[in-house]
Parts: sequence; structure tokens; C-alpha cells
Amino acid sequence: MIGDHVSAFLSEPDHHISVTVENTETLLTDLSAGKIDFALIEGYFDRSRYAARLYRKEPFVGLCGKGHIFANKTIPIDKIWDQNLLLREEGSGTRDILGQLLAESNHSFSEFERITTINNFGLITRLLENNNCITFAYRAVGENNSSLSEFHVMGWDISREFNYVYLDTPFSEYAVEVFSGYYK
Repeated sequence: MIGDHVSAFLSEPDHHISVTVENTETLLTDLSAGKIDFALIEGYFDRSRYAARLYRKEPFVGLCGKGHIFANKTIPIDKIWDQNLLLREEGSGTRDILGQLLAESNHSFSEFERITTINNFGLITRLLENNNCITFAYRAVGENNSSLSEFHVMGWDISREFNYVYLDTPFSEYAVEVFSGYYK
């Protein structure tokens, strides 16, 4: 999601950056400990503890392989239970969002016949290409992969915010300001 943004930032020869891809819980822990200047968070965070600025809104969709029976379709929720769900680890924003969606529909993860937990979107997208599993994630996860397709669950029309999250200090605010200036 931020590859082009990081590339634009690095187009300046004097710019340096260290990018860590982790789940929301880990990023917030690192932020609180002063290990990172800011985080790009797609999950829930305590707005009373952190300053935040909107990065962008992103649709939350079902993803599957191009040859999967769900590809490019809108399906009723009762059709997802016999699928192998690829699920991010505990503490992941996408896992929390899917859990909330299920709860709002009076369902839970336990209704899936099979769940495989993976903490890396690269591996998840690779497994989706085999057409025998599904996941729920942000559109950007599958956007540039021609082997994947979206699907939608009836009644789920969800977009979530991605936010720069940082400590409320002048330095952190400046770091976000400089980096965000390269977002196209």
C-alpha cells in the first residue's frame, strides 16, 4: 500500500527511512516505546493516547484466486463457512475488523470449517492464487496481483481508515508532515 509513497520519499537523495511491516499491536507498542517515529495503522488505536492524521480510506473486501467460485461475485454470508479462511494473527487490524463484522452479523470465526493463521500478506496472497481459500483484507492487498479477484459478502460495504499514528510531540508531527508530503 505504501510502496509508491516510500519510493517517492526516497527519490530525494538525502532522505532515509526504515520501514517495518507489523501488526497494529506491535506497531503501537514500538511507537509508545519510542522505537519508531510514527506508524501507518489500519486497525484500532486509542485516540486519547496518540495523535493521528488520516492517510486514506480503503475498502475492506473478500479476496480469492481468479479461478475461485467467489471471484467477482457478491455472495450471501452463509456461503463462506465451508471455505478455508486465511486469517491474520491476533493483534492484526484486519483480523479485528473481520471479527467485528462477523459479530455484527451474529457470527464468529468458529463457524468456519477451516482457518489457517498467517502473519504475512505476501504469503496469504500467494496461497490465494491456488483458488482453494479466501481472505478478507483491504483492496490494496490484491490490487496489483492479476491472479486475484475480489468478492463481496451481501450487506458488507465497508471502508476503513488508514491513519498516521504518532506521539503528540513536535518531532513526531514533523516526521509525519515531511513523509506525508510525498503521498500522491
